[in-house]
Amino acid sequence: MRLIIGVDPGKTGALAVIDLDTLALRAIEDMPVVDGRVTPALLADFARRTGWGEIHGVAVEFVRSSPQMGVTSAFSFGYAFGVAVGFFGAHWPLAEIVPTVWKPTYHLTGKGKEASRSAAISLWPGCASLFARVKYDGRAEAALIARHYAVSLRIPAATQ
Repeated sequence: MRLIIGVDPGKTGALAVIDLDTLALRAIEDMPVVDGRVTPALLADFARRTGWGEIHGVAVEFVRSSPQMGVTSAFSFGYAFGVAVGFFGAHWPLAEIVPTVWKPTYHLTGKGKEASRSAAISLWPGCASLFARVKYDGRAEAALIARHYAVSLRIPAATQ
């Protein structure tokens, strides 16, 4: 099995694991946070439980702070992004994917977080409970990011 991890960074983000070959959702968790900060040790724990040797690559949403964020929020968000990129990039091929690249794949451009949850539920109806609550938008986006990256890595059978 070859796995792809998708990361929606930030304290309210999430981690999702997609099977590269089947696009099945294999695991999903909220971002591991201790004392208000994302921790590399818990990212490592997630990777070990997922199947360290089966991870084929990682896609992290590349986002920037917005003018609406306060200084503390912007720093915290940047810190979480940096920890995720640093940890995962040290161990596996890493892609930083901007929202303007992955969101059009699911017709989410200009739409809110609710649309991301709906898209995830439609792709993985058997896992709908994982996206059921409004606060699970980070899970939905992590899964969609992972799936977008997995699809971009797949080689059509006709060219093999």
